[in-house]
Amino acid sequence: MKVVFANMYQGLLYEGKIDDRDVFSKFWPSVYLEQYAALEPDVLMLAEAPLDDARGRSRFVEELAQRMGARSAHTDVHGESWLVEGKYYGLAMLSRFELADYRSIALGNPGLEIDLSDGTRGHMHLKTMQFARIQAHGRDIKLFNLHYYPIWYFGGKLSAAKYAPLRREFVDSLALNEKEPVILAGDFNNGDGTLFQEVPELFESGKLRSAVAFAKEDFDERYVGGKYQLDHILYTPGQLAVSSGAVVRDRSDHHGIVAEIEVV
Repeated sequence: MKVVFANMYQGLLYEGKIDDRDVFSKFWPSVYLEQYAALEPDVLMLAEAPLDDARGRSRFVEELAQRMGARSAHTDVHGESWLVEGKYYGLAMLSRFELADYRSIALGNPGLEIDLSDGTRGHMHLKTMQFARIQAHGRDIKLFNLHYYPIWYFGGKLSAAKYAPLRREFVDSLALNEKEPVILAGDFNNGDGTLFQEVPELFESGKLRSAVAFAKEDFDERYVGGKYQLDHILYTPGQLAVSSGAVVRDRSDHHGIVAEIEVV
């Protein structure tokens, strides 16, 4: 099955930096709809998807679900957009397989604050993770879609010892075991190091493995992560296998990723 993840920056088109400030030309989510529908994903997970209201309704997600032939689609609101007046943003999970046992899982909030350039005080808002089960090729598979806290933005480092309980709580919420294979996709916001360095608990005992690794050319001036890959698809080795993977260049300040995942 083809699994795709993308952080689509609320549907805006990224144009690069001017004087070290990110510049976006316009709100044009149909560009993302066309590109990701054309990939014909079986499972598509999005961060910063454009939503129309506080209940998570989204014409964009509805149209994308129709185009890709999704049987199920769920959204999870993370907040009101600070970029497009009257819009909201959050997670979206779309699948050609039925999304069973769907729920939103609250992630422990470190509660950090920072002084912003406009003189206001920035607060770290609660984030959630989407969860569902699918049955694919005779196997039950757990899906997780994540947009983790940007601790680096608040001057912290996710790998710091004081965040060890937070990392452990997150990994424990995945309930990794030898019976249920897992696919975990997301923007992990590991801005100060590789994902292995910042959240080593994810890779304990080889329970998870990365499906797609960025090449040197993927760390270009348009990529928000600088020299570290923020966007990942992780899977359970031994129960699942990756036959191919690729980076998707879209109009966000991130890059999408796509992986062909097989049930072993």
